[in-house]
Amino acid sequence: MVNPCVYGYRKAVMRVRSFPLFRRFVVAIMAGLVFTLIMSWFNYTPVDQRIEHIYYYSYSSLVVGGLIYVMPIFLIIGIPVSVLLDLILFRSRVRNRIAGYLLSLIMYALGGVFAAAFLMFLLRGWRFYETFNRGFYVVLLASILASWLFLHVSMGVDLLTRRASRRTTRD
Repeated sequence: MVNPCVYGYRKAVMRVRSFPLFRRFVVAIMAGLVFTLIMSWFNYTPVDQRIEHIYYYSYSSLVVGGLIYVMPIFLIIGIPVSVLLDLILFRSRVRNRIAGYLLSLIMYALGGVFAAAFLMFLLRGWRFYETFNRGFYVVLLASILASWLFLHVSMGVDLLTRRASRRTTRD
């Protein structure tokens, strides 16, 4: 998705109307896959570092297991939050590209915080206040990084589609 603050308000409004939900779906799948690959790489223990008689997951099983948990979050929470954030960013009339990019980073980080809080509320219910420990902050950081990844994949997909549309208009 094109960042409205970076590319101008009027162009961004036109892009939102032409940005179908299918492209957001593709962005969510791509970002979820990249996030899963990265997190699986962090959790993988190489064979030469493994301790005897302790079971370790293979990289492929970490990826498959991660996809089972990550994809629904990106699809069910990521798409609506990105739609909401893009609507807010479209109304924010920032003309400077750098300021617009920083505003997008801040807004998507807040969206990641919202997503983490929502997930913790779903998992813990009204005992949500008990979750503010080290594990919560790790989930919070991971959700902020995931939302930034969603933003950058969205911007990359929009850049590729703009280049492809330019090539087709030239031919």
